[in-house]
Amino acid sequence: MTLPAKTQTDFANYLECMARDIRYRVKLDAERANSISAVAKHRQKLIDGKAVLKARLWQGIAPQRAISMTAHESGINKDWLQLWVNQSHAKIARSKRDRAIMQKMARGWTNAKIGEYYDLHPKSIARIVSEYRKKYS
Repeated sequence: MTLPAKTQTDFANYLECMARDIRYRVKLDAERANSISAVAKHRQKLIDGKAVLKARLWQGIAPQRAISMTAHESGINKDWLQLWVNQSHAKIARSKRDRAIMQKMARGWTNAKIGEYYDLHPKSIARIVSEYRKKYS
């Protein structure tokens, strides 16, 4: 069964359009795959940079020095690093304080004595100790 010339031309054009559409979709899929891979690499770079920054803050390195060292090594924008420092600096300081409180409790200090040392209420010390024990028991 043969098609008339006009219909055959239309059919050929239709097939060419389909082929063009398929090539375009394959190209988009390839670009999307590359972009997903790039996003995953960038996300991992940020996660690693944040972990390095937190580790430096835990070590007691000054925040600005930790930011400049991490920015130099990872290439992450200093504004992002500053934001992360602002978010995590207070948590790190509080965690260090809580650890020191637990050490003092282990040495036999009372809640009142620890509270006086850290300028906290003895009930706050009891709460910190209780939360720490729940978390690590």
